[in-house]
Amino acid sequence: MTQAIEWITYQGRSLYDQDGNVIGTIEEFYIDRADGEPVWALVYTDPASMRLSFVPLREARLQGTDDDLQVSVNSDEVRDAPSIGRRGATALPAL
Repeated sequence: MTQAIEWITYQGRSLYDQDGNVIGTIEEFYIDRADGEPVWALVYTDPASMRLSFVPLREARLQGTDDDLQVSVNSDEVRDAPSIGRRGATALPAL
């Protein structure tokens, strides 16, 4: 991704999917304790409902000239993934 120390500068910024579409706004990062690299981002995908989704950061890279992050998953995968609602409840996808 980027230098480990830089990850915090992306909080509050947009996160883009593999097609360049905005997934949402980065709330926080989950860090691998072994190497200090961020492996997941917690992202506001629907600010109106306060929906937070976990997005994997594998193969993340800088996007465009604004230096926002782009990940290797698409928006549909993020929408279908487990999320956290307003009260911390996990919303699981339908089977």
